[in-house]
Amino acid sequence: MTDDDWLDDYLQIERIEPGRIWFAGVDEPLAVSPKTSQLAESGWMVTVEMVRLDGHWRLVEAGNVYP
Repeated sequence: MTDDDWLDDYLQIERIEPGRIWFAGVDEPLAVSPKTSQLAESGWMVTVEMVRLDGHWRLVEAGNVYP
């Protein structure tokens, strides 16, 4: 794992689909539960820690959410 495989930042939600959330500056969607994607809204800012494992981003921690 390299530094490019770890992300600790405050990111904006750009797009949402059932079970997927796209964050600004991240090259692929983050897989989430359908309920999570249903509750999320584009434009929200989220404090996240993510790690790329096996080529896919995984959420390690989510903090503050600002609508």
